[in-house]
Amino acid sequence: MPSTIKPMTDEELEIFEDGRDFHADLLQSIHEMKAGRGTVVCSQAIAARTASGLSQAQFAALLGVSVRYAARVGAGTPQTHRSGADIIACGGGSSGNVA
Repeated sequence: MPSTIKPMTDEELEIFEDGRDFHADLLQSIHEMKAGRGTVVCSQAIAARTASGLSQAQFAALLGVSVRYAARVGAGTPQTHRSGADIIACGGGSSGNVA
């Protein structure tokens, strides 16, 4: 399911960042994690791999992408090869390594 959250513009992000107290936010996050109130967020790629019971290497091979590329997608790292991200998002591909 695609996200319905609209990314901030550069100007909106700058205003948001200027109003933040990063130190206080970080401390609050630590206290919430220690109290068990945190939420674990993972990508759809991680959720699919976990549900499949496959290792990262097995999952990458199944999708026809390199392990490194699958790890980057799972971590949410921006991708340079959009077609590879599409393969993982769609749950598979034909053959060959991407990236």
